[in-house]
Amino acid sequence: MALANCSEVTIERCEIARNAWFGILLSTSENVVITGSLIEANCASGIMAEFLHAGCKNITVNNNIIQYNNGYGVESYAAERITLNDNKYHLNGKKTEQEHISDQKKLILADI
Repeated sequence: MALANCSEVTIERCEIARNAWFGILLSTSENVVITGSLIEANCASGIMAEFLHAGCKNITVNNNIIQYNNGYGVESYAAERITLNDNKYHLNGKKTEQEHISDQKKLILADI
């Protein structure tokens, strides 16, 4: 699922699995809530909030099961106000860190 230049979006009780890219890719979007979903076995990170022309704002990721993704469970760059609560992570990527939240302004090209 990819959201670009979107506002006031709720992704709730979805299965987002086995995609050949990120499970959810957010670009220059705001007021996005991702809750109660299974985000599993995607080829890159489960959720990516990237910096494209501007970063994402007010992103809330709550009560999800995020597992077996090849990248991080949640990854973000230059997002303003990203909130992560009560997510269950299991075996994302090759590192022990399941979240990568950065202030850097980068456009990410995944090598999958």
